Amino acid sequence: MKKVDSIDKICKKEKGYDQENDKFVDEINEKIVCLIINNIKIGIAVLDESDNVKLVNDIYCEMYEKDIDELIGKTFEHGKKILNDDYFYAGRLGIAETGNVKVEKIVKSDGRIFNAIVNEVIIDSKEKGQHKVVLVTDLSQIKRFVSKMRSSVDEVAISKYSNVTGLPNRQYIENRIEILSYDNFSEDETFALVIVDIRRFKKVNDIYGARFGDELLKQVANRIQDYIDESAIIAHLGEDHFGVLLENIKKRQEVEMIVDRINDALTKNFSIAGEELTINCSMGISIFEEVMGNKKDLLTNAEKALIEAKDKGLEKVIYTKELSAKVNRRTILENDLMTAIEKGQFFLVYQPQVSLNTGKMVGVEALIRWSHPKLGLISPFEFIPIVEESGLIDSIGEWVIRTSCIQAKEWRDKKLPFFKVAVNISSIQLKKMNICKIIKDILKELSLDPNVLEVELTESAMMEDIELAIENFRELNNMGIKIAIDDFGTGYSSLNYLRKFSIDKLKIDRSFVTELGDDFESTIITKTIIDMAKNLSFKVIAEGVETKEHLKYLMENGCDEVQGYYFSKPITAEEVEEFVYKLN
Repeated sequence: MKKVDSIDKICKKEKGYDQENDKFVDEINEKIVCLIINNIKIGIAVLDESDNVKLVNDIYCEMYEKDIDELIGKTFEHGKKILNDDYFYAGRLGIAETGNVKVEKIVKSDGRIFNAIVNEVIIDSKEKGQHKVVLVTDLSQIKRFVSKMRSSVDEVAISKYSNVTGLPNRQYIENRIEILSYDNFSEDETFALVIVDIRRFKKVNDIYGARFGDELLKQVANRIQDYIDESAIIAHLGEDHFGVLLENIKKRQEVEMIVDRINDALTKNFSIAGEELTINCSMGISIFEEVMGNKKDLLTNAEKALIEAKDKGLEKVIYTKELSAKVNRRTILENDLMTAIEKGQFFLVYQPQVSLNTGKMVGVEALIRWSHPKLGLISPFEFIPIVEESGLIDSIGEWVIRTSCIQAKEWRDKKLPFFKVAVNISSIQLKKMNICKIIKDILKELSLDPNVLEVELTESAMMEDIELAIENFRELNNMGIKIAIDDFGTGYSSLNYLRKFSIDKLKIDRSFVTELGDDFESTIITKTIIDMAKNLSFKVIAEGVETKEHLKYLMENGCDEVQGYYFSKPITAEEVEEFVYKLN
């Protein structure tokens, strides 16, 4: 323990002062000491020879969340010394001699965690005896300061630190993982990487601006730092991605507890420029185990887990070997989608829609398919979500509309009996694309009558932006295009909203139709939708009709049209021509 001389010798008196000035000098010394104690950003406690607390400052009380009355006169107690990265970090910074440093973990009542350097110094006084001064320094503040200093003065360090948050960046984490890959861990120890993604961060930037977004990133960084152990390394990996590298982890449950703590911290409101903001996050977790292969794959595996979490809308996903194959397939699809149109890999099939009044085919629904050169036929349920997330919905959506109209034009030219062609549009197309202009231009280019085309939009997509949907539906109606609401009954439309939309048809979702006769609730919902549509003068079409029983119930209850495998699966354009003549 370090020993210093009396305060009199710390604050030396000028030569020439006599004994009469001693009292004056002591008063000055006392004022200086009080000024320092009350303003320094270090927790200070003064103990007597029996280790009873005689004096503490406000910072010390804040650190340990104690009132002064709870400390004065009580025996001084601190946690045990912990040997971790922060212990040696403190020594390297020269904050104190390594032998005098004790690093304590302090857990706040709200869950925040920080490590503190505790240094004890003995002061001798002839009059007052020996006292002990305890200095407690929040190491997280020092680490943040050092991080900023490094990034501002060292050109090499600049390349490894984020210029927005001041945190280590992706390169830093990659280098640290590289170092870990050469370390030998004991059998009961491992390490893990957590990647935190802020969902819809781009929307925050679009609405509030880049400065607001940068401030949010800084607050997220600080929030994560406040709620995890100081031994963890936090990095800003990219625009809306943060990485948390956890070393010397003993159990998988320990990682999950840390992840839950991070999630709890980030679900609390953020206050920025007078605005209260709540965010949602997804986290991908990679825990090294021998079965997972190379330690250097830690970052890649965490990114794969994050992709799965975002796809499924989950808070967290832990990487597994099975997940790797799934994500690798998705990555291949995402890359190959970029050129699928120009390579002619997409094609359309058409599922007939039959009138229950006449028994004739009155329409077809155009459905996109993807013939991948290596993976074969890809289900639209697999690739459509990727299309929407990757920003390719504009080009692929327009291709579907154009190809459907070209085919409709060809059927008209062949003098086939009249029927409509229904195309699906998503909420993203409705928001991002000038869908009405695109359709109008295609119809004009092909000299195609608008009444041949029908647009289908899901109920949930319609309700995402009601005013935008009403505006687009009205314009499409004015052009002579019919509008159908797909998957009806699965969303949250009300009668009042339905009256506002310029729609012509409701399509009952297949999940209700396939349960007709077997599930009482589905049967009642189907009957209710038909009755409601009739009251509003809408036509009703049911999809997923597969049995005679389905058909009979729908006919008896006034459904207008049906679509499903009972009549036909989705078929090619050539097969549609055969089907329409055969049925009619």
